[in-house]
Order: sequence, then structure tokens, then C-alpha cells
Amino acid sequence: MYQVRIETEFCAAHRIIKQGSKCSRLHGHNWKIEVVASHNKLDESGMVIDFHELEDLTKKVVEPLDHQNLNELTPFLNSNPTAEKIAEYVYLGLEKMLAGIKLEEVKVWETPTTWASYKKG
Repeated sequence: MYQVRIETEFCAAHRIIKQGSKCSRLHGHNWKIEVVASHNKLDESGMVIDFHELEDLTKKVVEPLDHQNLNELTPFLNSNPTAEKIAEYVYLGLEKMLAGIKLEEVKVWETPTTWASYKKG
């Protein structure tokens, strides 16, 4: 099994409603997205997928979140825009675009030392 990994970033604000800490106030992050994809064989170029293509596809999914208040966006109107929910949003959006390539995991780094991930069981 071959795996590839890319990272991209976006900036956005959010607040965690009903959480009871300072995170219940509007605040922002420089979010880092990490994507891992795999395949059991390589294409004719010797790749799972070109890094640039995987990064471009990820940016298409993430772009609507950039410089937004995540609480105001449709995907998060009925749930807190936590790192876990953002990881799920990116995973499900990206999975639709990766024909024949397995999306292993999406990690969302909220800070340099804290992250959450989403992958299908």
C-alpha cells in the first residue's frame, strides 16, 4: 500500500456554543489541514496522486471556510464547528473527488499542538 500526505491551511473564526470555557467567545485560528490518501498500486507516472492535484482538490473543499465565521456557514449551523466536525466536512467533500483513491484520514490542527481527525471506520 502506498500513501501520500499533503498539508494546507486556512484562517477562520468560530465559537463553541454551550462549552462553558473561553472558547465560547468568538476567536480565530490558523487551521492546518493534513490529508492522507492511499492506493495499492501506482499510476503510469509512478504516483498514487500528484501532490499538487491532491492539494488543489483539498483547497477547493477548504476555500469556502477561509476567512469566515464558521458558525454562520451552512455545514455548521446545527453543530459546533469543532476541529472534529471540520475534519469530517473536509473528508466527506474530498472523498467525492478522489475517484479510485482511498482517503485514509483528514487531520485538522487547531493549534500547533492540538488536532482532531476523521476517517471512515
